[in-house]
Amino acid sequence: MPNSIRLKKSGVAGKAPLVTDLSASELSYNYADGILYGKRTSGGVENVVEFAGSENHHLMKHLAAPGAPASGYLRFYAKSDNKLYTYNSIGQEHQIIAGLFSGVDEGHTLVYTESQWRSTDWIRLRQSGGYNTVEITSKESIDEFGNSQIYMSAEEGVFIHTNISKPGSASVSFTRYGITSSLLFGTGERFLVADADGTIKVASAQPTQFWQLNGGIISPINNAYHLSLNENNFWAGNGFFIQESGAMIGMSSYRLLNGNQTYLQSGTRVGRIDFLASMGTNGLFQQVASLRAIAEGHHAEKDYPTGLQFYTMPSMAGDPELRMTINSLGHVIVNKGMTVNSEYGSSYFVVSGYGSSSAPNAFMVVNNRVSVGHAAGAGDSSFNVNGAISVKSRYITTSNQTLGEEYMVYMAVAGATSLYCPSASSSMDRLYFVANGSANAVILRVQSGDYLNGTLNGTYTIKSQGLTIVHQGRSIGSTRWYAYELR
Repeated sequence: MPNSIRLKKSGVAGKAPLVTDLSASELSYNYADGILYGKRTSGGVENVVEFAGSENHHLMKHLAAPGAPASGYLRFYAKSDNKLYTYNSIGQEHQIIAGLFSGVDEGHTLVYTESQWRSTDWIRLRQSGGYNTVEITSKESIDEFGNSQIYMSAEEGVFIHTNISKPGSASVSFTRYGITSSLLFGTGERFLVADADGTIKVASAQPTQFWQLNGGIISPINNAYHLSLNENNFWAGNGFFIQESGAMIGMSSYRLLNGNQTYLQSGTRVGRIDFLASMGTNGLFQQVASLRAIAEGHHAEKDYPTGLQFYTMPSMAGDPELRMTINSLGHVIVNKGMTVNSEYGSSYFVVSGYGSSSAPNAFMVVNNRVSVGHAAGAGDSSFNVNGAISVKSRYITTSNQTLGEEYMVYMAVAGATSLYCPSASSSMDRLYFVANGSANAVILRVQSGDYLNGTLNGTYTIKSQGLTIVHQGRSIGSTRWYAYELR
């Protein structure tokens, strides 16, 4: 019969030996708990170690501060947070993250081999060149599509690949140069970059020749010509719109009522095109002209009265001024006057004619002569009117008045009086018809320094019941007035 080796033992659950209960290399067994105890002595320090387990698992006691193992060994233990840890020979502690392991039979177990965690089918982690690389792959089981993969490298960046090795394969990468995509067509890769100033740039080469998006402006870097687009404005240095059936620029406008789009009200701007010129400083521009469409009445179903307004900038002005309006009735309203050059080589403005030089209903200026409604155009007369004409007149009842902008003057002053000519001008011709209705005499006088009928500071008497023509202009001397009696 073989000899038995008897150990110190206890059948009391939870009872463990003290250091003083055991000698070096002596063992003790608690057969109630299934735990084997031994005494460990190292460097003058003694402690009791235990080995616990059952028929189907191994028990690990919580360890607060493990010591470093010898070189070439890795310590594996549990702590009071019920998580697993490793501790290497150089004093580095690493937690094993919950859920890191999967079943072997599922084909994607993550294992640690020498210096890396590895799954040949789904996840790979490797270290080389001083940085870590992680690859995550989603495999296609029926081979209809290619695999998808995320590749992360500390030095190179993040790469996303879809449908690998299939015709529809595509990739996007995030690198130190920006964002690239295999679906951005063109010569070479395309880079999308956001710099520290908040500028988004797109490049056709790495990383120069950028186009940039900044505050709604897209433009080549260091180029003054750009396209600016936001919710309110569209600006372009050079723009081309090409379409087979005819290009179109459309502008839409609406009014919100209780969150819904509805008809515009009178005075609402339907659309606007502004023209801007440099103010001499980079990025600063002044509006110098504008074309605007304005609702001229409340819009309703099948009723959209709208006019066009034209603005231009005069010299030394702050803002463009309204010059011309084409209203909803088709009327053209010109604020500052109009100059028209016709195909006939003369200034020609058709009122209601047929667009020819012989139009019977036209206003024409030919050879410095004016014709209104003249069938054959402007004739020999300086002012040819086929019909009546109305001019400004003045009825004078107060003594000693000065001629102004009127043409016909009727003197109704009792007794004698004086009538003064305005200062002579070298920039215009002036003509007055003066009728003396009841005054004994009207003395026509000029301003000091002017001539009347060849006499400096001269006078002329307009007799009672008389009609006199008073004339001054460039053709007869800039400071000379003349008076002629018609009876």
